[in-house]
Amino acid sequence: MRVPYSLERPDIMKAGTQYRTIALGICQVETVPWDLQGNLSRLKQTLTQAAVLGVTYAITPECVLHGYADMQQPGSAALLGEQAR
Repeated sequence: MRVPYSLERPDIMKAGTQYRTIALGICQVETVPWDLQGNLSRLKQTLTQAAVLGVTYAITPECVLHGYADMQQPGSAALLGEQAR
């Protein structure tokens, strides 16, 4: 599908408007709570596979790096803060 650079400005969509093609990838990554290095490695593998398939932009799970860690467990907030540094 060809999408014009600006869908909000129909007044500038005239002859000669440039188009670009994008490929959007929605990625699912298996994660392990608090396994930052492992999760990062799996994320890199997934993004590499997406790039090989021609994906321009990839959407990943919001907590892919810390692996959806249970923040209710004692010490989780401190561990998250430590990992953020």
